[in-house]
Amino acid sequence: MRYISLFNHSDDLCDGICLSETSIPKPASNEIHVRTLASPINPADINVIEGTYPILPSLPAVPGNEGVAEVIDPGDQNEIQKGDIVIAANVPGWWSEHRIIPADKVYRLPPSIDHFQAACLSVNPATAWRLIHDFVQLKPGDWIVINAANSALGQSLNQIARALDLKVVNLARRPSLVHGSDTVFDDDDSAIQQAKSCLNGASIKLAINQVGGQSSRRLMKLLSPNGTMVTVGAMSKEPITVSGGQLIFKNLILCGFWITKWLDNAPRIDIEKMYDSLADLMIKKELEISIDSSYPLEDYQSAIQHAKRSRKGKVILTF
Repeated sequence: MRYISLFNHSDDLCDGICLSETSIPKPASNEIHVRTLASPINPADINVIEGTYPILPSLPAVPGNEGVAEVIDPGDQNEIQKGDIVIAANVPGWWSEHRIIPADKVYRLPPSIDHFQAACLSVNPATAWRLIHDFVQLKPGDWIVINAANSALGQSLNQIARALDLKVVNLARRPSLVHGSDTVFDDDDSAIQQAKSCLNGASIKLAINQVGGQSSRRLMKLLSPNGTMVTVGAMSKEPITVSGGQLIFKNLILCGFWITKWLDNAPRIDIEKMYDSLADLMIKKELEISIDSSYPLEDYQSAIQHAKRSRKGKVILTF
């Protein structure tokens, strides 16, 4: 089988990786052999290659944080059959033609799901689902506010919110890239009054912060008393600063979230329910990941360079 090997971290993305080949390992008990169908090149994958991601694998390693596969050999598993379409929760190493995956990390998807969409299901859509469900009790008609609204996570948040009849105030550096919402504002101080005007007095209980710095301060200004801001990214690389007044008089709650940690600790039934719900939204096209382009595995260098500069959607490796 062929796979991409990361043997050295490098700012020049293709200096530290190469296409390698090895025999397909035999699955042990409680393992499943799958053939990879597609895997996106995410910003976190590029950060791993560069060596700038906060948590790095031991080298050599196979990159690829998520993907979708077809089961070749289900081993001794009764619920998973040969030919099933599956994803795996929190098992990196997707840039390989074949994989041996622990059975307890594998989740079946409906056979009708689009493979490119399924390949992008386990990180951003899952993060968006948890953010909407786990921190504040929301009901149809409630508002949330997010920054970096044109990011992949921002797109998932907007689509899932729409499916659940929630409303979103979007802040973005490039508002023209945010589609499907009428409440999109430049991420500067003018957004505060503009957003308040469209709210007509409604409260905002939940803010999703991907940026930090001044952008996160704007989110806190838009939050209602007793609101919660959840941080999932730090794109600006600037610290989050909060005034004493925000904490004392508004009683804001500030916390963070990382889907990897949630997947490590959540009961399997909760993970299954989440992936089932997200797959259903994808099949109904209520959740649709923007796809820029796809490349075969052997053209990985062009694919990675394209992914680093892409602003139109995910770049997919195919196998």
